[in-house]
Amino acid sequence: MGVPAGNVDVAPTILALTGVDDGLADDGRVLSEALEEGVDQQDVPLRNRTFSTPAGEYRATVTVSEVRGGRHRYVDKSSRVRGGG
Repeated sequence: MGVPAGNVDVAPTILALTGVDDGLADDGRVLSEALEEGVDQQDVPLRNRTFSTPAGEYRATVTVSEVRGGRHRYVDKSSRVRGGG
């Protein structure tokens, strides 16, 4: 499985590739694992967590990937199941 990424990561990655680092990209991260001279995917700190809570007659669940110590979070999936009370 690869390291999660999102649209928000495109701007910081492009800025890093062009050598521009002026704080324009407040969100997202540099996708260093995708760069030729970047880190290996196995070296990127990654943790998956699932949160669940009752929501009326349902149970709501969301699975989140946290990259680099939780500094960047990506929603992997969410669901609801009847009978979650």
